[in-house]
Amino acid sequence: MLLGEYSHSVDAKGRTVLPTELREGLGDSFVVTRGLDGCACIYSMEGWETFIKNIMSLKANKKENRALQRAFLAKSKKLTADKQGRIVLPQNILELAGIEDRLLFVGAFDKVEIWNEERYKAQSLPEKSVEELMDEASKLRSPEDILEDMEDFGVPMGFDND
Repeated sequence: MLLGEYSHSVDAKGRTVLPTELREGLGDSFVVTRGLDGCACIYSMEGWETFIKNIMSLKANKKENRALQRAFLAKSKKLTADKQGRIVLPQNILELAGIEDRLLFVGAFDKVEIWNEERYKAQSLPEKSVEELMDEASKLRSPEDILEDMEDFGVPMGFDND
């Protein structure tokens, strides 16, 4: 599971350092692509295969589906970090995410999001909103269902239900 926030510089050529904690979760090679909400995403090769299977399962007879497939595939690139953990992010990815000289890596369970720090702050929810959303979610689903989903994502609960 990929967790945490890490602020880093990025130079004009797109070079930055991928934090050790995230590199360990992603493996030796990974794929960077466009994300949602104005970010870019890095997937492990296994996570990328799952993501692509979902995207490619869209029926190709619909123009919108083909456009969506192209939108992700055309903006994707396989990357490998060097021994110091440096990577080079493609210029098109930096532009899509609005990144110039600083970026924020955000662990998001099965992927790493790459954000312009200001854009990330604008997209983030205040703590009160998170509490309100959790309260709303608990009204729609039982606490047991929520805990089961968290365990499915590999979030350790720290207790036995037996």
